[in-house]
Amino acid sequence: MTAAAAAAAGWPGALGDKDDKDDKKNDSAEEEDPEIIEARREAEERRNEKYRKMEEEREIMRQGIREKVSFVFSLYTAHCRPTLDMRQL
Repeated sequence: MTAAAAAAAGWPGALGDKDDKDDKKNDSAEEEDPEIIEARREAEERRNEKYRKMEEEREIMRQGIREKVSFVFSLYTAHCRPTLDMRQL
């Protein structure tokens, strides 16, 4: 039987006008076990803490790179200054 024939026969959802899956998902979300909710919350907290620590480590590495580049740049500029006074020319 085609979808059009099923719709003509009066079967709900034959043409996709009603989605029972969405209704079941909404019901199950309301009746979720508190232990599952707590476990998900704890997992999210652990994940957030992990990423926070990783970002702290990255920032320490970035700061070290900035300090090295700054030091090298200061050495470079100290040695590249002109030794002649432009007024002498």
